[in-house]
Amino acid sequence: MIKPVGSDELQPRFVYDVAEHDKLSAEAEGLPSVTISSQAAGNAVMMGAG
Repeated sequence: MIKPVGSDELQPRFVYDVAEHDKLSAEAEGLPSVTISSQAAGNAVMMGAG
């Protein structure tokens, strides 16, 4: 497997604890949002995929 950039191991970001997940989801609802074009969204997906 290819090592992730800046680390020797993967650091999953999924929260398995239901209470913690709900708390983080509620916090995320209050964060500001940004509207981007479909082209910018596609570029972000391609950069994320490598």
